Amino acid sequence: MVATFWGFCYLLPVDRASRLGRRIMRFIGPRTHKNHQVLNNLGMMFPAKTAAECGDISRGIWGNFGATFAEYPHLDCIIHGQAEERIKVVGQEYLSPYIHAGKAVIFATAHLANWEIPGSPIIRAGIPATAVYSPQQNPFIEAMMQRMRRAIRGRYVRKDMGIRQLYRVLADGRALVILPDQRVERGKAVPFFGVDAETTDSPARLALKYHCDLVPVRIERLQDAHFQATFYPPLKVTGDARTIQEQAVQMTRSLNALFESWIRERPQEWLCLKRRWPKQRPARSLSDLG
Repeated sequence: MVATFWGFCYLLPVDRASRLGRRIMRFIGPRTHKNHQVLNNLGMMFPAKTAAECGDISRGIWGNFGATFAEYPHLDCIIHGQAEERIKVVGQEYLSPYIHAGKAVIFATAHLANWEIPGSPIIRAGIPATAVYSPQQNPFIEAMMQRMRRAIRGRYVRKDMGIRQLYRVLADGRALVILPDQRVERGKAVPFFGVDAETTDSPARLALKYHCDLVPVRIERLQDAHFQATFYPPLKVTGDARTIQEQAVQMTRSLNALFESWIRERPQEWLCLKRRWPKQRPARSLSDLG
C-alpha cells in the first residue's frame, strides 16, 4: 500500500503530491489511535487551549505529516533539481564558516515542516554531512526510504548504532546533523514547555568533547513543498556551569528553549506522534480533549 501511494505521488507534480498527502492525513490521522498521543502532547504544551483549538492543531500536525510523507518520492526535485526556488536559506553567515573548512560541526534541528530538508543547504554548500536517523520498524518501508534519501547525497548513521559512530564522523572533520527533539529513554530531565522531559544531551556533549560548534537549524514550510532553512548562531556555554556534564545540560536547555519557541509559532508543523513527556504528568485527560 505504501509503495503504491509513493508510486502515485511520484507521477504527480511535487506540489500536488504534497497537497494530496496533506488532505489524506488530515482526514485519516485524527481517526487513528495515535491521535490520542498527539492530543496528550498538545495538552502538555498548551494547557490553556480549548479542546477545539487542540483538535485544530492536531489536524494540522497530521496534514504536515502527510505532506512530508508524500514528498519523499520528490526529494531529488526538492533538494537538488529545484532547490533554488524551493528552499530559501536565511542566516547564510552562520553556515559559511564551515564551507571548505574541513572541520567538524554539529547542526541540531527538530522534526519540523519536512525534517529531511536540513541536510540540503549544508551539502549543497559543499559541507560533507552525516545525518542521524531512527530506522523504521518495517524493513520494506525502511529500504524504500533509504533509496529515496539517496537524493540528499549525504551519509546516514542509525540512531541505535551508538555514540562512537558519531565520534568517528566528527573525528573525520565532517558535519553531523542531529534531530534531538524527541523523547529518549534515560535522557536528561530538561525543561520543555515548562515540564521536565527526557532529552538527549548528546549534541552538546559531542560539541564540547570535539570543541566544535553546535549550530541550530530551523525548517519552516512556506507553502506546499516550499521551505525556509534558517541557520542560527552557534550555542555557547553561559552561566556558572563548570563541568562538561553541567555545560552539556546548560546547552541542551538552551536548545530546548529554542525548539520550544519555534514550535509555539508553528505547532502544526511539529511531529509529535509519540509521547514526549512523562506519563505521570498528564496536563489534561483525553476526555477533556475530545
